[in-house]
Amino acid sequence: MKISMIYTGDVRGNHTWMLRNHLPLVMELQKLCEVETLDFTKDSDKRGDNPYDHKEPDIKYRRGEGGAVQLWDFVHGVDNSNGDIVIKMRTDIWFEESAVNAVVESVKKIIEGDIDAVYLGSDWLNGHHGQQFEIEEMTPATKLTPDFCIVARRSALRSSDKIRQQIADTKVQKRRSGNKTFRWLMTEGREMTGVTKMIFCRIWLIRKFYEDWPEDWQVCRDYIQSYLVTKEGGMEKKNFVDKDGNRVDNPMQVAVDWWRKMLEYPPMKIDMDNIERWQSK
Repeated sequence: MKISMIYTGDVRGNHTWMLRNHLPLVMELQKLCEVETLDFTKDSDKRGDNPYDHKEPDIKYRRGEGGAVQLWDFVHGVDNSNGDIVIKMRTDIWFEESAVNAVVESVKKIIEGDIDAVYLGSDWLNGHHGQQFEIEEMTPATKLTPDFCIVARRSALRSSDKIRQQIADTKVQKRRSGNKTFRWLMTEGREMTGVTKMIFCRIWLIRKFYEDWPEDWQVCRDYIQSYLVTKEGGMEKKNFVDKDGNRVDNPMQVAVDWWRKMLEYPPMKIDMDNIERWQSK
């Protein structure tokens, strides 16, 4: 049994701290079987010529045809690796210890033959905020798919040719989101190609370059903050209303509430005129 950990996408953040954060996961997986880590990131010589990457800046890379680019990169990595189990990785994901355990348990279940694939990630906007190990079944009708890290039995994946053809046959506006396109690894029409689970856990996206080693709560804080500002650094919209036109809280208020409770801070409303105030004690 062998695991291929395939890194794709842009290289973001402090690479040294990313490697240090990911090392415990690699070490735990090595207790189960052989593990290889492979670099198919955007600037890697191994990456190949991605037909959906138009060599635009990072924001365009993510928001233009990001879903198509990301899925093509991963499929190319799968084709150029030989692990019985493949793991989709990113350079900008941060694992809390409980999230490392979630990935390891997923691999164990695949080795034991209980499941074929697991999609892992966090979610702030749909009631999964702060979960350490919330597991759900994935079906072709699933709308929310965590895709920060994906663990799959190679033999259960759809063929690479079919996936590439689906990318090519899909309109641009419907292949922008990796959250949608990565479903195609395990969905064939109205059927799944194997038993597939989703785990909502504490995997955060790294949204800041850290000169010094950050703690989990700092990475989480900055990840939450990234939802409150635009990619250009300006403020997101200030006012939110429900379907009846009534003013409601910022959707990220639940994330802020959870983060502040974890640090034993008193409650505080998001102030869009002072967008970092919620981070203070």
